[in-house]
Amino acid sequence: MVGAFLESEKKMVTMKKSHDKEVKQVFDHYVTVMKKNKLTKLNPARRKMIKNAIKFHGLDVVLLAITNMSKDTWPDRAKYSDIRYAIGTVRGIDNCEKWACMEPENPTENKVDFDSNIAHFLRGDK
Repeated sequence: MVGAFLESEKKMVTMKKSHDKEVKQVFDHYVTVMKKNKLTKLNPARRKMIKNAIKFHGLDVVLLAITNMSKDTWPDRAKYSDIRYAIGTVRGIDNCEKWACMEPENPTENKVDFDSNIAHFLRGDK
């Protein structure tokens, strides 16, 4: 019984480390593509938002959403470039879903059906 408990504990620690790596990967990607400075920190609120986005959408979709937002040509994007605008929920809108389904050429103008875009992404279509 004790051995099974210890195995379960080890698995939970391994899963936590894996989730922490994914959260750090997403945050580092965000800092890089959005050209953020060293003052931008991975605080508890951002960590929780990233974890939830990965849990609900998956790592690849979260990374795609951040990449697409970084290519947005809206003049005020710099004022509204916090990670919550890429993968969080603002005013009841799931931004991760919104940005993941945008065409990268001009995300502000070219919307694509979310399910269709994800299907193409998962298949590896170019």
